[in-house]
Amino acid sequence: MQGDRDLLVISDLHLGEDLGAATDRTRQLDDALIAFLDHHATSGSWKLVVNGDMVDLVGATLLPADVGWVAGLHPDDHVYGLGGRALTAALKLQHVIQRHEGVFQAFARFLAAGNPIVVVLGNHDAELHWPEAQEVLTRFLVEAAREVPGTGQIGQISFHPWFYLEEGVAFFEHGHQYDPYCAFEDALAPATDEVEIDPNLGALLPRYVGSRMVEPVHDAWGMNFFEFLQFWVRQGSDRILAILRAYLDVFARMWEHQARRIPERLAARRARAHARLRELARRARLPEERLLRLSGLWAAPIGVELMRIVRALMLDRFLLLLLGPTLPILAFLITPWRWQGPVFSVLAVVLMGALALALKAREPVDPQEAMRRVARRVRELANVPIVVMGHSHVPHAESVGDGWYFNTGTWVQPDPARAFTLLRIERTLGGVRARLCQWRDGVVRAYEPAGPEVNVVVGRER
Repeated sequence: MQGDRDLLVISDLHLGEDLGAATDRTRQLDDALIAFLDHHATSGSWKLVVNGDMVDLVGATLLPADVGWVAGLHPDDHVYGLGGRALTAALKLQHVIQRHEGVFQAFARFLAAGNPIVVVLGNHDAELHWPEAQEVLTRFLVEAAREVPGTGQIGQISFHPWFYLEEGVAFFEHGHQYDPYCAFEDALAPATDEVEIDPNLGALLPRYVGSRMVEPVHDAWGMNFFEFLQFWVRQGSDRILAILRAYLDVFARMWEHQARRIPERLAARRARAHARLRELARRARLPEERLLRLSGLWAAPIGVELMRIVRALMLDRFLLLLLGPTLPILAFLITPWRWQGPVFSVLAVVLMGALALALKAREPVDPQEAMRRVARRVRELANVPIVVMGHSHVPHAESVGDGWYFNTGTWVQPDPARAFTLLRIERTLGGVRARLCQWRDGVVRAYEPAGPEVNVVVGRER
């Protein structure tokens, strides 16, 4: 039975992140994935869990002219590429499949061997929320699997908007819901009006600002204010104004989203999300109340408050840098002499207040600590010994209470020593054995920085 299979868990493949010409990085990714999938398609019975960001529909920049005429777009889509609507998600996914066809053919061969594939949605492929996008991927994989010689019963492919639960064994979720820069207000209803996936900074910055930069915008993630200014200038004088315009457009889009958070819209979204939660509770065989407590662990997205948006984008620091030196000069030039004392006193108080606000620490951009902290509570509520996440791109293993937390890392890590990591969960006579591994030189090897294998007894198996 499929439920008795051993598990392979990978995440953060980001297929389609760059739809341009192939680079050494994309060739290495494609070659490694094809070899990994073909190896396991012919050796044993497996269930593959792709734990978020299988495809990168945020980074897959396509302009309307690239796909033909598309109606009902946001104005920004004509400048920064197609956004998160159902039709545009399907169109982008078609281009991603074409760009990485060898990889998706390997996924199909894995299915053709009878192995199921579980797709958990992440923040970069949240657009798989749309049935139209799911249908594009499912149709390609099933049709390609049927063409594999000797195909018998094809494995199933399933999509999970929040988490996948292997009952009594492990709880899999991407982890972006604990990152306020990338979280949605509700993972089960990421599109408030069921028209377009809600924007967040983790999606808009790569799509808007990143498309105007020479270096990957991810390289600037976590920089302080002055480091980011240096990074910005380093992109070249011909790009400085374009990056500024994109940066302001990110703020405008987030402001627009925040302003549209009116009670009627939010109530309708909550009703849809709650109906989906009830259905999920039934399928996962978990009490509804427990799922509500699990969702209560999510971080509040930055986009729900205007000042959090301003501070996250460091606009307060930009304004202070711009106006701090000029306001006193303007005040001196235009204020009558007898009023200059009071005016400069008020101005000093305002600037000191602005400086205090600007120097206040930002919300952490690294989600690792939040994910590790919440893993213990997730394990208890899901009643499993193992919790698995991705999102951070950093492979990790640590004990949490009586169980373990794993992060599967990424397959697009520039450092080969930390790339192509995965979690292998095997059922044995003594229980379940889990180990963080790495695909290297055509075989699965232990990922040594993670330490020894983890043996978690959850009852006798096979």
